[in-house]
Amino acid sequence: MAGCLRGMARVSHPTPERLEPHTEEPAMREHFTDVAFDMHQASLTAAWLMPSAGTPELRTIPHEPKPFRRLLKEILAHGQARVCYETGPCA
Repeated sequence: MAGCLRGMARVSHPTPERLEPHTEEPAMREHFTDVAFDMHQASLTAAWLMPSAGTPELRTIPHEPKPFRRLLKEILAHGQARVCYETGPCA
């Protein structure tokens, strides 16, 4: 049986002193604000959740470039963001 196990890797289980390797990667330490947009012809609704917040913020603005840029600057002032949007049949 020892000959069969020669090529196998040893598996170690995490202990309180040793974290899982994937939790030590930079991606796990980065904090993102999650943002979702629902766009309509006249308005745009944005919902975002800051990394340290328990509830999302919600705001409806006119569907125009200037208010949209202002909102993005406000959200990005807190760090990086991941964004998604809902598309309709025409988008």
